[in-house]
Amino acid sequence: MVSVIFFAAFTILWAAENIVFPTAGRRNDVSFFVLLSAMLISVISSIAGGYFQWLSWSVSTTSTVIGLGLFATGIILRYWGILKMGKSFSRRLHSPAKLVTNGPFRYLRHPLYSGLCTTVIGLSVYIGTWIGVLAAVFVLFPTVAWRAAKEERELHKLFGEDYRVFCKKRWRIIPLIY
Repeated sequence: MVSVIFFAAFTILWAAENIVFPTAGRRNDVSFFVLLSAMLISVISSIAGGYFQWLSWSVSTTSTVIGLGLFATGIILRYWGILKMGKSFSRRLHSPAKLVTNGPFRYLRHPLYSGLCTTVIGLSVYIGTWIGVLAAVFVLFPTVAWRAAKEERELHKLFGEDYRVFCKKRWRIIPLIY
């Protein structure tokens, strides 16, 4: 019961992100809608997969705790990154006023994307569904990598050498891997 309450609380926190942190940026940014679609495919796959035994595994206390931990960590990482970005935060591509290098940006170039991927994987593990994990790995992750590369091209143009140095010292999305 505690895990359900914890899960519900973090789900509300995740859903409230659009209200708590309104966004600016280009309205015609197609990459935002592509990313949103990939996220929805992954989340819907996770939820739907939980209803079909052949798409899921037997949920244990261990998988519940790991799933909740990943889910909560992803949301916290996203909120931490958004707070550090301040007025530079936007869900749509735009030109930020400054390069943020503190908080989670000290370690990752795209902590909000890291948080999104961690949240969706956590949801899949919590529910106990392989299809959700596969959707995250083969739909969400490539879309996030594509969007991150698109953002990085713009940031290179905007910040030049400072951004190149920033990139050399940080992982893109997944620490120790990518």
